[in-house]
Amino acid sequence: MSHQNTNICSITGLVDRVTFIEQSKQLLEFSNRTKAKASLLFFSIKPQDSHLEQPLLDLFLTTIGSRLLTIARKSDIYAYLGDMSFANLSIATSEQHEHALALVEKLKHEFSQPLQINDAATIPVSIQIGVAQFPEDGTHYEALINKAKATTL
Repeated sequence: MSHQNTNICSITGLVDRVTFIEQSKQLLEFSNRTKAKASLLFFSIKPQDSHLEQPLLDLFLTTIGSRLLTIARKSDIYAYLGDMSFANLSIATSEQHEHALALVEKLKHEFSQPLQINDAATIPVSIQIGVAQFPEDGTHYEALINKAKATTL
């Protein structure tokens, strides 16, 4: 059951930008109170063929959303920010730097193979990922997302 103010993208199944910002603020307030570390990842997953027709593009985004939800921990928040951009906010359950690096590697591995969209379509993808650490890189959403965007690898 979803929260009343939770908006889920009908194509990806992930929370939308507005919901992600609100949930991020709540999670960062919790992290600040409990001195927990967190990481925010900003990443773009793009088809190598940038000229996908809309129905295939929707299936592409649906497949990405399903993959992200499959690898997510219960405490992770994944969001579709629009324009092939996604984000993740998670509280570290282990050494923070190792947690963020492990998540980056997990995402790179998950999207290293072409996406099987349907029986007929397999789409090679590229992924770029940026990371920001709470509280080292910022203590609020805007600072963290800007840092993550600036460090996209």
